[in-house]
Amino acid sequence: EDPRVTLGLRLFAGTLVLQGLAEIFQFTLSGRFRFRAFYTVKLLNALANLACIAGGTWARGIEGYFLGTLGAWGFAALSTTVALRRVLPGPWALPTRADFAATFGQLFRTGLYAQLAKMCLMLFLQMPILALGRLGSTVNTGLVKFAVSTAGYLYVVTDAMIAANITY
Repeated sequence: EDPRVTLGLRLFAGTLVLQGLAEIFQFTLSGRFRFRAFYTVKLLNALANLACIAGGTWARGIEGYFLGTLGAWGFAALSTTVALRRVLPGPWALPTRADFAATFGQLFRTGLYAQLAKMCLMLFLQMPILALGRLGSTVNTGLVKFAVSTAGYLYVVTDAMIAANITY
């Protein structure tokens, strides 16, 4: 058991908690159409991320990388909390069990439909390859497979861009 690895994993676990908090608050800013605050926080967090991770890595190597990442996400959590408190002043109430149940049910149904749609899309994209493999040459099948794979990567990128801008 290497203590450097154990320390890195512990720091990374803390980073994940801070990252989740910061991203939830960032999504809340975006969902409330507070894009100036959202992008200001994103810019500040990117600068802090660069400074913390590069500085930590330069100063302490791999351990500094994990410390810098933890510091960057700590800054992100703090800055998004401050920005969100300006947007949503007053007391914040925790959601109830019924709120969680309703939200989970909606997310589950949406996720199920999204997965079914992705399966249908993959089937649709793979059918020409299967047909060409049965009827055509190996070279043509390889070219079509390459084209479909490339299109799949472009689909993933555009899907991510759509998800990032869906609140707009």
